[in-house]
Amino acid sequence: MKRSKSVSCILLAKGSKSKIEELHAVVCDSQLKASLSKKYSLCEISKYPYGDKYSLYVPSSVSSWKKALFLYKPVDFDLSSVNKTFQNPRGRTGVRGLGGLPHYDGDFKGKPLGKQFEDELKTYFQSVGFSKEEIRQKLAAIYADVETVPVKLPTDPLDTDQAWLKTHIAVIFDKQEKHFGSVAFDPSANELSLGWKKTDKEMLKALKKLPTKSSDVTDLGSQNRYYIVYRVVPVMCVPAGALFLYSWYIALPIIFILLIIYGILRLHLYIQDRKEKRKTALS
Repeated sequence: MKRSKSVSCILLAKGSKSKIEELHAVVCDSQLKASLSKKYSLCEISKYPYGDKYSLYVPSSVSSWKKALFLYKPVDFDLSSVNKTFQNPRGRTGVRGLGGLPHYDGDFKGKPLGKQFEDELKTYFQSVGFSKEEIRQKLAAIYADVETVPVKLPTDPLDTDQAWLKTHIAVIFDKQEKHFGSVAFDPSANELSLGWKKTDKEMLKALKKLPTKSSDVTDLGSQNRYYIVYRVVPVMCVPAGALFLYSWYIALPIIFILLIIYGILRLHLYIQDRKEKRKTALS
């Protein structure tokens, strides 16, 4: 960080402390403040997760487009010409252009669960002896039961100033355990480390202790795609319950809601059972 009497700057450059050989990006402002974590270096924080590129670190205090900066020149990372008509609603990212995304504006992932997850499912279905037609039917049934819930403005490491991912929670209800229920996920045997987890009290306690992403410094873990499949049994009085696919920090509030619903249903069933026993005793 360079500081003059009135303006502070953050540079992304190649060189040494005494000499700058190449200046790639810069942000300057009189109110610029950066509180960096001691856990990661600025180079680690600024690594863009696509290609051999780095993004300019922009503190959240000046990332909003409503904030007029003294100087802002992000890294130019384009797969085509820059379209300046689009502005990432999450604010400045330190990267200009398409980056690693296919389109300007909001980009959706190709399918609700993603191609990599579908490939893992196909592998498992093949391993248990399903034919191509049976696999096609199962995947079609799974996607037919997917309900997506939009998440408001989550950060994504692939975002640029003109292109960004729109993230959704994917919720799947496999009522008869015919689709996901027929797959015995082995976390050690697939690239995504997919596995079944029963959401008991101990797991919820562990999840609550995990760090949140509400930090000025980019969470390096978010640059990798971690998926967890949660199995809550039973929910809505169905044997299979509900399956959740997405990062724990997004799925956790939904899980809490389902546990509350589950408790209400269990209480209702208990009351009904007591009434039936009383009727039987009186008769």
